[in-house]
Amino acid sequence: MKRIANRVVLILAFFASAALSCFFEAYLQISIAIICLLAASCLLERSGKAKLVLAASVAVALIAASLVDRFSVQMIAGLLSMAVLNVLIILNVSSSRKTLGRKRPWAKRAVGITGWVLDAIVFLFALLFFVLPFCADGVAAQMTGTTAESSQAKTVNVETRDDGVTVTGDLEYPSSYSNNYLTVYATSESEGTVFYIHGGGYVSGSKDSEYEQPIIDEWLAAGFNVVAVDYALAPENRYPAQVTECNDALAYVIDNAGDFGIDASKIVICGDSAGGQIAGQLTNLQTNEDYASSMGIEPAMQNGLKPAGFMSMCGLLSTQDCGHTGFPLTNVFFNLCGIVEFDDVDYASDSGAEQSSVLAHATADFPATYLSDGNVGTFTSQGKEFEQKLEDLGVSVTSNFPESPTLFHIWEFSLDTESGADNVKGQVAFLHSCVE
Repeated sequence: MKRIANRVVLILAFFASAALSCFFEAYLQISIAIICLLAASCLLERSGKAKLVLAASVAVALIAASLVDRFSVQMIAGLLSMAVLNVLIILNVSSSRKTLGRKRPWAKRAVGITGWVLDAIVFLFALLFFVLPFCADGVAAQMTGTTAESSQAKTVNVETRDDGVTVTGDLEYPSSYSNNYLTVYATSESEGTVFYIHGGGYVSGSKDSEYEQPIIDEWLAAGFNVVAVDYALAPENRYPAQVTECNDALAYVIDNAGDFGIDASKIVICGDSAGGQIAGQLTNLQTNEDYASSMGIEPAMQNGLKPAGFMSMCGLLSTQDCGHTGFPLTNVFFNLCGIVEFDDVDYASDSGAEQSSVLAHATADFPATYLSDGNVGTFTSQGKEFEQKLEDLGVSVTSNFPESPTLFHIWEFSLDTESGADNVKGQVAFLHSCVE
């Protein structure tokens, strides 16, 4: 029973270490411990020289990688270590053949087979743990159902709803990128306009998603027009395609403001999740001339025209920290989205991630802001840090970061809950304050 007991203990150690690495984000350090434990599973059975050399090479490779501050180098070291582990498992199986001898009792055969199965489980999970970042494009596509965007032109459709709102859908705005459509919801007597950019981790989402409609209807009922924007998705189009295209959409809305009944001086830019990042960066482009110049983008708002406000719902405000949410599942998903968007396993140290950070480039000219975020698996710490920066800059900021009940990412769209209903009331009050 010693063999199987050793493996069971190390299986549990693997899962415990993986969980810790997700929660505390000490990926490489915990991974070193995982691989060393796995190597030890073979060494506990028989400590031949070959096994000792292989185990030592595992430790050296991973410790050396820990000294290099590049995620890709660390992952490659992990993959090499997985290959070494596989050799250790083969050696272990070879040394355990007697356990499966025909003359051995069935109980001992079962122990040997179970040990091999557990070895395989450890290896497969550990391999997945290291391979995942290198398969980000495919994994993100599978997780979100993303498919190649259709190049087929859409037909503009106009309807007037029972509440008097005129909806002009699938308007094509000029852009060099694909999926360049927007929908304008126009109220009869509008006070201002919400320019809304959907989320979806840069790889999915749509201006016409059903979950967005209730909150759009609340903004409309409060007397605000809404412009909902589609944009090109990754991996077919990567950074800075999305923010560039949304700037194109904003320019189109301003150029045609009279046709839509929009006052261009009363536009509040808004987004959720990755859309919050795009919306925030778009706002920085309109309010920070040097920043726009450094990106080679001509801001949509010219001649002193500026956004009337900015609203973020669980927005990604520090792009480098895309995979830091404090919750394992969202860490994995958002980290993959960051890799896909910037086409770099080391996206956190990529110049594009720093350039796209809303937090890093906001100035005292940033408009009045409303921030909301949840308390589990989301970007709350970034929201609070951005709140503090805006206060230090003298920018008016209203925030809603509830500590209870448990609120996950993009909880703001759940208007049938007390928290969601209260938040949209806060948004409406903020919108009115922006256009007074």
